[in-house]
Amino acid sequence: KYRVTFNLVDKDREPRKGVQLGLFVTRTDSYMLGTQVSLFANIARKEMHGVQLSAVYNGSKEHFEGAQASAVVNYAKSFDGVQVAAAANVTKDKSSGFQISPSLNYAGDTLSGMQLAAGINCARKTKAQVSAAMNVASESNVQATAAMNIAGKSDVQATAAINIAGESDVQVSTLNIAGKLDKAQVGILNITGKASGRQVGLVNICGDCEKTPVGLINIVGNGVWSATASMNEMGAFGLSFRMGTPYLFTAFEGARLIEKGSHFKKFSDIYETGVGLGTQFGKSGSHFELEYMLLTARTLDVECDEDGEEVKVEFEDDDGPNFHHRLRLSYTTQVFPFLGLSVGGTLNWATIGYADKVWLKPRAEYHDDFGSEKHAGRWWAGFYAGITVGKF
Repeated sequence: KYRVTFNLVDKDREPRKGVQLGLFVTRTDSYMLGTQVSLFANIARKEMHGVQLSAVYNGSKEHFEGAQASAVVNYAKSFDGVQVAAAANVTKDKSSGFQISPSLNYAGDTLSGMQLAAGINCARKTKAQVSAAMNVASESNVQATAAMNIAGKSDVQATAAINIAGESDVQVSTLNIAGKLDKAQVGILNITGKASGRQVGLVNICGDCEKTPVGLINIVGNGVWSATASMNEMGAFGLSFRMGTPYLFTAFEGARLIEKGSHFKKFSDIYETGVGLGTQFGKSGSHFELEYMLLTARTLDVECDEDGEEVKVEFEDDDGPNFHHRLRLSYTTQVFPFLGLSVGGTLNWATIGYADKVWLKPRAEYHDDFGSEKHAGRWWAGFYAGITVGKF
């Protein structure tokens, strides 16, 4: 029987269909199909299908099917439908539908649906979480936020700040951290313990990678990480670092030219720094290697006090840099584990840039016209030899 009732506190112990209107509180102790509207609280002690509207609290101690809308809190043991609250939506058992709040959504069990919040979404298991602040889930299909996503297992995490997951298919953020990565990490800093997918970022750190990371700095536990101290045909002592995998690694190098005639006792005022890419022919141990390096050559400007002591070292910018392009084919033979000897040939091209002279010259100076004004750059063949340590 359909009926409508109204009281300051409207109570009903019998099953009913209809509308309860309470100025302060409505409460039904049995099953209900209909609507509860009150100023402070709507309470359903048994399963309810319908709508609860309140300025403070809506609660269902059993299953609720329909819509709960409150200016403060909505609670249901389980629900199918939608919860909308200004402060918090809470469900305890397996549910389906939407939770929408500017503050907090909490699902204690599986939520087959979506959580939307400006603050925090928290769920044991859910299809999607969208928030401006934080999403937390034991398992989630999609998490999207402006600040932080945390999940035990997630298909997709997307945020402007931080993604953290025990296992994830895809992560897109400034900082991505995953124990296991199945498909892709895209960000500024990517960290994973084991990856069957690919990392793309400025800095990639991977304990065990099946695919080569793409980035400026790649630190791979089962990849390449080595350092080489070498001497080349220009009389330059260099130190280079390689990080990545045998298929593709990034290299960083710094070199200082030794002053001619000093019998290797004094450095000149010319130095080089650069970055490059390379690949190995052979996965580990003794191998051939092809590497391209772009180096910038400059001079040092040393200021001294009245006693001749160096007080300041600056880079001289008046002439501008010289750019040194180098293609190197080399061979490293493993003498002992983590120790090898490297030797190779190079093809070099020095471009002047803004300088009025070329500083880079082979020590033998076998190019008579190397510094000629007719040339904006100069090719020459070279060589190097060195000692390599690390995992190569």
